[in-house]
Amino acid sequence: VPFLSFLLTAMPPLVPPVVFLMIVEGMALGSTLWFTVQIRKWPVWLSTLIGLAVFISARILFISVIAPVFGFPGMLTAFALIFHSLPGLIIILMTVPFSVRLIYKHVNITV
Repeated sequence: VPFLSFLLTAMPPLVPPVVFLMIVEGMALGSTLWFTVQIRKWPVWLSTLIGLAVFISARILFISVIAPVFGFPGMLTAFALIFHSLPGLIIILMTVPFSVRLIYKHVNITV
């Protein structure tokens, strides 16, 4: 979805590589939620917390590798962007569990 959004609206930007960061973060969060909820059958709230930890770890790893290419200090930039994204992380924490439960309710899957 981030790349399609870039193609249609030029947001998120390609340089700096925010679009690729969002793709990595989405894959990290989505695959973690899939594994912990579907395979391990863990509670949705716990899975969301674990997913956010993996999401933040993916962000730190990606930025610490890519930031020096653009002349920014890697770890400092990573932690600054995590602090900057706290409102979004709170929104994820509040909406993902309810969204997963709503989807499961309409698809007749038990959580």
